[in-house]
Amino acid sequence: MGGLVARGERYVLRAVAATLSVVALSVSGLSVAGGSAQAAGLVAPTPGKTPAVLDGGIYALTQVGDTIVAGGSFTKARSWNGDKTETRTRLLAFKPGTGTLVGSFAPKLNGTVYALVPGPVAHSVLAAGAFKKLNGKSVGRLVLINTLTGTRINSFKAASVNGRISSLAVHGNRLYVGGNFTEVGGVAHAGLASLNFTTGALDPFVGNQVAQRHNDTGSGARGAVGVTELEVTPAGDRVVAIGNFKKVDGRRRDQVVVLNTGGSSSVVSPTWATNAFSSYCHKRSFDSWVRDLSISPDGSYFVVGSSGGASKGALCDSAARFETYASGTKLGPTWVDYTGGDTVWGVQATADAVYVGGHMRWMNNINGRDRAAQGAVPRPGIAALDPENGMPLAWNPGRHPRGEAVYTFLATSAGLYLGSNTDWIGNFTYKRPRLAFFPLAGGRAVAGDYRAGLPGRILIGSPGASGDGLTSQSFDGTTVGAATAVTDTGVPWGKTRGAFWIGGTLFYGRANGWIYSRTYANSTFGPAVKLDPYHDPQWAGVRTGSGNTTYTGANPSLFANLGSVSGMAYYRGRVYYTVAGSPVLRYRYFSADSGTLGSQTFNASNGISWRKAQVAFTSGDYLYFVSRTTGKLRRILLSAGLPTGPSTLVDGSRDWRGRALFLAP
Repeated sequence: MGGLVARGERYVLRAVAATLSVVALSVSGLSVAGGSAQAAGLVAPTPGKTPAVLDGGIYALTQVGDTIVAGGSFTKARSWNGDKTETRTRLLAFKPGTGTLVGSFAPKLNGTVYALVPGPVAHSVLAAGAFKKLNGKSVGRLVLINTLTGTRINSFKAASVNGRISSLAVHGNRLYVGGNFTEVGGVAHAGLASLNFTTGALDPFVGNQVAQRHNDTGSGARGAVGVTELEVTPAGDRVVAIGNFKKVDGRRRDQVVVLNTGGSSSVVSPTWATNAFSSYCHKRSFDSWVRDLSISPDGSYFVVGSSGGASKGALCDSAARFETYASGTKLGPTWVDYTGGDTVWGVQATADAVYVGGHMRWMNNINGRDRAAQGAVPRPGIAALDPENGMPLAWNPGRHPRGEAVYTFLATSAGLYLGSNTDWIGNFTYKRPRLAFFPLAGGRAVAGDYRAGLPGRILIGSPGASGDGLTSQSFDGTTVGAATAVTDTGVPWGKTRGAFWIGGTLFYGRANGWIYSRTYANSTFGPAVKLDPYHDPQWAGVRTGSGNTTYTGANPSLFANLGSVSGMAYYRGRVYYTVAGSPVLRYRYFSADSGTLGSQTFNASNGISWRKAQVAFTSGDYLYFVSRTTGKLRRILLSAGLPTGPSTLVDGSRDWRGRALFLAP
């Protein structure tokens, strides 16, 4: 791909990885956390056909062959476009595509279902939760059920569990179990255990014990100690668990623990620890405040969704990414996307997006406290985030009214299912009671953000920072070609303030306080598009139902200072920029897909003064910049996203200063 630097060619690789995940899962059945992996791409925003669930909520979803199984607290359901209400006591099955209930599957459970996974034999599902009886007979809190008849399959007899089961995950012939229990099979197992996937017998592999409630202050909310959610990596070498605990096997692991499961027994990872979840947030209302997690299809990272109430400096009411195989005792998140005071509950990581659902009104809202602060974009109850930087993608169907939350997702090769306690997708647009499906058919790819690389062309808008001209010159990293004028661009270059080219599109700031985009290829510019995801016309002015608020967002604070920006450059999900007269090199996250600029500002100066520098562009792992005093072009290495080491002269033969300088193929 000559002259282009892709961000790891992520869209091609993600599609391949997702396809391989689906193949591996269907052939070997090695790793299951509720369903199959989803193919690459964003799902369509218009929901497909699903049954209507008429009361309660849906807390668990899985796919068994050509059937989708849902569990929760409901008791009544109806097939898609059906006129007959049918009894479905906390468990139902239906056919994808038609939304028709499986009539022969109507088991009756006497308590809520919180977890489902496909069973070890054909046409079977493992259900777990707070129930103790199936069809009037005692079964304990974990039972294998035939998906054709709704009856118990007796080949699986689970070891007795003395408390609620909240989560299940499978790798090979091992079933991981998490919940609020202290004994399994008469043996001490606090919150965690493993069973034989085929028989249900106690497996001694997991002997880890969680202990001590998160809120140990002696006042405020008091919840049961245990594991809320757990997942296993596709390789089976790690299990990540979240919940109401402070310690695991005596080690401080506040609300999140990574277990090494590649050996002869499960052990708490001695090299993976974080204090990112140690805050008490609003302890009067919340004890533990982690809600859901999802491990990426390749196992490299996981995302945690949380509630807790907005609390400065804490991860409450956010979605946060962590690296599964990172090493450290005070590991921080790779990125955090804050709602500004609303719960993120369900989380589903797929090849191209991290889908989150909850009670949120906005995302990208770090400064919000039950209001839309600078940078906030409307995302009523559901959102898709960029896996690399957590920025909201353009996908924005919404879910209004929002109810309590989206509790669970299921990603399949056909699309994305969600379970909630509400009835509508959109603003009372598509009625989908408690259950919705977004198909991949009719969806789209995430907008590309590949960068131009050398050799390429350097373009300077308003050379010398005067006039509306544009010059173009070739550059192979060493030799600079002759400057030629580019005419009829339609861009007022004298009013621009920094620019960068990615994915076939030029993005540039203007002194009027907005960022614009234009397609650009072969010296031809498309029409200008003002980027304003903060005031999505579908949601602007719509009342949220929470206080005196609407879903309308707010422009990033940087917009008010765009007139002082001297240069911009894009690198791996980040826009670096310099401001005239300031010694600080800053960056914010950016989504080429939605045009959203991050609400959080990061200092990337790394001990270097940038007062006399104008950021220009990036190529490979180098940041190119122009001296504001001499006009010479220089570069510096970016290491872990920070300029590192001495800068070197690239070209001093001409004056590189301008209002906008960018690299294009």
